[in-house]
Amino acid sequence: MKFCSISDLHIKSAKDAPSKLLELFVNSNQVKEADRVYFLGDIFDFMVGNRKQYLEKYDFFFKTILDLINQKKKVIYIEGNHDFHLEKIMNGFAKDNRLTIDQFEHSKNAIVEEINGKKFFFTHGHEIDENSSYQKWKEIYSSKPFKFFVDHLLPYYFVERLGNKASNDSKKRGVKSFIYEKTQEMYRHGAKVLIEKEKIDYLITGHTHIEENLEIENAHYANNGFPQATNKFIYFNGRTTELVSL
Repeated sequence: MKFCSISDLHIKSAKDAPSKLLELFVNSNQVKEADRVYFLGDIFDFMVGNRKQYLEKYDFFFKTILDLINQKKKVIYIEGNHDFHLEKIMNGFAKDNRLTIDQFEHSKNAIVEEINGKKFFFTHGHEIDENSSYQKWKEIYSSKPFKFFVDHLLPYYFVERLGNKASNDSKKRGVKSFIYEKTQEMYRHGAKVLIEKEKIDYLITGHTHIEENLEIENAHYANNGFPQATNKFIYFNGRTTELVSL
């Protein structure tokens, strides 16, 4: 079994640079050869809550999913920290298009699968983030009260404005606080802890925006980093993982 995965595109519109990277990804030879395609979160810069407007705004993405399924591939979407509380949108999309779980799967959390006799752990990357501030924020935005607030109390236009502001503020904070070596060390340690805890053979993740493809504790850790900078995605050729250039 072969698969491809990508994360952290941070698409804002149908014609922006990240959407072009998505197009390059799905048209790559590796995706054409793959049996499964994993979207590991933060595919969108901001897509939060049960808003039908997203189906229209990102119509090109949902058509991409259907195109991949028509090519006899299973598509899996795992939520990130910029795209979450999407159950109703994704389940509604699957129902409207009569998609089975063997064709399309959405998950709020990590997915563990056995592939070619090995244990694979697919996640956006929350579990390897040892930043206490991030974990506190995740606890808030993952909560049912926050979901209710976004789904029912805020109008769509306000959600969009709030999301854009939060995204821009997050990027500014990240630039100020990002020290590459220290940050990489933190995420690698988080990966090591998770691998030991879950007895993983392959950890496939995103979130960190740091490109990785290395052995940790007799397991393999792969991360495509930030595609807008790395121009890469992950390909499992049936034996090992590769970082492939777009």
